Amino acid sequence: MPKTAVFPLRRLGALSPAGATGCMLLCGVLWSFGGLFVKLLPWHPVVISGARGLIACLSLLAFCKAAKIPVRLTGRGVLGGAFLCATLLSYVLATKLTTAANAIVLQYTSPVFVMLLCALIYRQRPRGADVLVVLVTLSGIALFFLEQLTPGGLAGNLVGILSGVANASFYVYCANACKEESGPFGVIILGQGMTFLVSLPFWFLAPPVLGAAQIGSILFLGLVQQTLPYILYAYAIRRCPALTASLVSVAEPLLNPLWVLLAVGERPGTLSLIGAGVVLLAVTAWCLNNQRLEAKV
Repeated sequence: MPKTAVFPLRRLGALSPAGATGCMLLCGVLWSFGGLFVKLLPWHPVVISGARGLIACLSLLAFCKAAKIPVRLTGRGVLGGAFLCATLLSYVLATKLTTAANAIVLQYTSPVFVMLLCALIYRQRPRGADVLVVLVTLSGIALFFLEQLTPGGLAGNLVGILSGVANASFYVYCANACKEESGPFGVIILGQGMTFLVSLPFWFLAPPVLGAAQIGSILFLGLVQQTLPYILYAYAIRRCPALTASLVSVAEPLLNPLWVLLAVGERPGTLSLIGAGVVLLAVTAWCLNNQRLEAKV
């Protein structure tokens, strides 16, 4: 009997920049369905995060075993897993508290926080363009708060910002983990597992209603919306710096509220739409400009 073929980790790790960009684009499309299924599932947000995390954790472990990919963890990897856990929990909670558009756009500000973290941790001096994009992004975020004046809306926006900070921290620490042969799989698996462990008390406090629709939705979230894009992401990030990886793709913040609008009918307010446009344009233009400067260097 022939031996099981080892997954071509090194070959995929050597993706061309165009191939890596295509993988990141597909990741963005798959991740964009998160808002829709979080809105559809009538469960506590922490229970949704935990159930999705358990499915993703087990399926990624199975993938690594089948592909013979070693899963190693370091102290930095554990910290990265904790940041991923915080990202997953805060995003789902924000989606439940505020509109899907607000939640995903606020998480989309993570490239700005990547820049701020690099300035604090690695002493990278910000340029004039960096300061400008921070100010413009903050002005866009302010429009969310001007419209979401209810306690739930304000809390959702604050948690959404926390999701952006946690997401940026994950990218910064995960970029270092990708230097190892196993890539970021250990960090991602640990983060998903941590999310499930954190959710355990809520399974008893707010037991989920189980039915065919609920089971199908959570399986989609765990397998299609989490596992598959993270496998693609694990290889694509090898050719993407932390800042570019945090951008992922503009497809996610654009498609996420679109699916929710079409299926649920949730419509963001005028000020939120203007704020979202300001944030998306500012962050996207800034990241593209950074890529152009890196290409010149």
